[in-house]
Amino acid sequence: MSNNKYFDFDLPEQLLAIIEEYKNDKNPLNRDLYQDEIRSLARYLENEEQEETVIEFFCRKAMCP
Repeated sequence: MSNNKYFDFDLPEQLLAIIEEYKNDKNPLNRDLYQDEIRSLARYLENEEQEETVIEFFCRKAMCP
């Protein structure tokens, strides 16, 4: 079981924290900042496929948690 509800793999705590902030921030002007931070933190995932999955979901598709 993963530590998040978005993917079937574990995410680093720092990435989970920024996703939670993104979810709670209702200001649409901050969306780009959160997406950039998520993209940056996703680069630390060991599996390149998981990295691409996170970036695809939150940045390219612009899904808000």
